[in-house]
Amino acid sequence: MRVVVVGSGSGGAAFAGTLAASGRHHVVLLEAGPDYGPFDGGGWPAELLQTASLPRTHDWELENEDRPGGRRYELGRAKVIGGCSAHNGCSAVRGLAGDFDGWCAATGSDSWRADAVLPDFLAIERRLRLRDYPPEEIPPFQARAFDAAMTLGLPATGNFNDLDEGPAVGFCPVNKVGGTRWNCAFAFLDPVRDTGRLEILDRCEATQILLERRRAVGVRATRAGRDIEVTGDLVVLAGGAYGSPMLLLASGIGPPAALDAAGIASCHALPGVGHNLQDHPSALLRFAGSPALEQAMLRFGQTAVPYEEGLIVKARSSLATTAIDLHLVPCGGRQPDGSWNWEILVALVAARARGLIEPLPGGRFAIRHRHFTDPGDRDLAAVLEGIALARRLAAAFPDLGDEVSPGPDAGLAAWVRDRHVHYWHPAGTCAMGRDPAAGAVTDAEGRVHGLAGLMVADASIMPTVVAANTNLATIMLGYRLARRLMGVG
Repeated sequence: MRVVVVGSGSGGAAFAGTLAASGRHHVVLLEAGPDYGPFDGGGWPAELLQTASLPRTHDWELENEDRPGGRRYELGRAKVIGGCSAHNGCSAVRGLAGDFDGWCAATGSDSWRADAVLPDFLAIERRLRLRDYPPEEIPPFQARAFDAAMTLGLPATGNFNDLDEGPAVGFCPVNKVGGTRWNCAFAFLDPVRDTGRLEILDRCEATQILLERRRAVGVRATRAGRDIEVTGDLVVLAGGAYGSPMLLLASGIGPPAALDAAGIASCHALPGVGHNLQDHPSALLRFAGSPALEQAMLRFGQTAVPYEEGLIVKARSSLATTAIDLHLVPCGGRQPDGSWNWEILVALVAARARGLIEPLPGGRFAIRHRHFTDPGDRDLAAVLEGIALARRLAAAFPDLGDEVSPGPDAGLAAWVRDRHVHYWHPAGTCAMGRDPAAGAVTDAEGRVHGLAGLMVADASIMPTVVAANTNLATIMLGYRLARRLMGVG
């Protein structure tokens, strides 16, 4: 079978590499960004390999806009082979057992239950070379943040990736090999590059799904300034929570009224496409730091990599209905311009508000997360509790200095609404479920309702976003769907 996979990010690379490794399928992988070849080839840019901080290159330059004319902010998404796994902080967190039980409830299938996906997590973690930080790799900022976090009354984690663990403090596992970000292209594509079963078309942007009699037969794309058609027996979308619904909508697959308003001819009605958009709304507290902290980091950097992040505080607000609903993430270090940056990110990992991807005339799309629009403002209340906890953490960390933003005199509710950011974890816009009329886009196997030969294998099919960094769960999802397609998962 010839399989066309659109997108080489966390889900797409895992799906394509796993399928190609079976020896029974020929996989054509389309990537809008560049392919720098295998890791051993030495062609990768340094900023995508180093793990001290997040790269600023190879970005799609997307923005969130909650309403026309409203505030905009960046939505970092990587445009390169490996997708956001080549761009992220390497925090490899599974999520909670309840997350996957929720997927089972949404789909009416037990195939996503926690005990069923655990072997898949273990398999991909070996591929990603997951490891824990040894003490000598923990920068002074992170070590002091851990000491301060222990004063909050939370236990030190026994196993950060225990699916049943509740509130705890610890350093999460990472996919860092030495000083290298071990991304999904290295883990899943490199082993099959020379087998003849994987064909990679880089700098190739899909623009439309080709349909014949309610069956997907390929995609139309642009490459090297010309239009091409790539055909196959199965088309698998893996453009992420923004890219996959955009391609469906551009192809006339989605809510008919929204498509009509955007001037797109509707060819298959699926009301849920682009809806149910989720992320983890976040507030970013900034601090002045101190000369003592700067000197400690400079000394550490002479012999080791001064990672900006590593510690995560998993906490539970009084409004939580899940095992945890908050992450506190201390981030800090020296910037490229020589300045210093010290932050505590407060993220709500179980938000109730939902957004959408809206098609607009002229082939454009608006990304509207609509954070803090849930009835009763429970999301806002939970984040405010998280800020209070972050301030307790900061008070126990004397070298962190004064709070610069928002500052002690700020009106917090208004500041959160006006200045919130995201946690780089979009999901849900092609959600799995049983009933297309109720918003389901795919079934429990990632197959698009009502269209043959078309699947989605990325974070967009999560009915609810996991209460964790999404990279590991998305890789698991792509790996598991490929194996189930092969009849071995």
